[in-house]
Formats: sequence, structure tokens, C-alpha cells
Amino acid sequence: MIFSELEKIILERQKSQNANSYTCKLLSQDSLVERKISEECFEVIEAAFKKEKSALVYEACDLFYHLMVLLRKYDIGLNEVEDELKRRKQ
Repeated sequence: MIFSELEKIILERQKSQNANSYTCKLLSQDSLVERKISEECFEVIEAAFKKEKSALVYEACDLFYHLMVLLRKYDIGLNEVEDELKRRKQ
């Protein structure tokens, strides 16, 4: 699944410590990824209100990416999110 592939890429970028990597920048600068999520949430909502499907899909992808980076920052894997969703389903 694409989310697990993206999770691996984010982890690889984190390990690389490459100063030119946007992912590394998000992970290393204080509150940057949190601010980006706030921005992306607004853009998702804005696209939804405008009923712009292609823009909504585009912005949702940005939001998913930044959320996954935030999860990595706090050492939370997709499996933990999946487990919580399964627990809530019961």
C-alpha cells in the first residue's frame, strides 16, 4: 500500500539527516511540521467548501504526507494508528 511505502521513505529520509531534505527539515525544526499540518488542514477545508474535487484530492495528499511526518517525529507507526482504528471498530 502506498501509505506503508511513504512511511518507509519518511523513515529513510529521517535516518539520512540530509540537510537538503524537506522531510528532514520538517522533522528537525521546532514546530514546523505542526504548523504545516495546520496550514494543510485549512487548505483541505477551503478546497472542500469550493467543491473543487481535484484540489481537494491534491490537498488531502499534502495533509496525509505531513501527518505521516508528524507521526514519525513522535515515533508513531502506521501500525499503531491501524490498531487504534481496529480497537474503535469493536
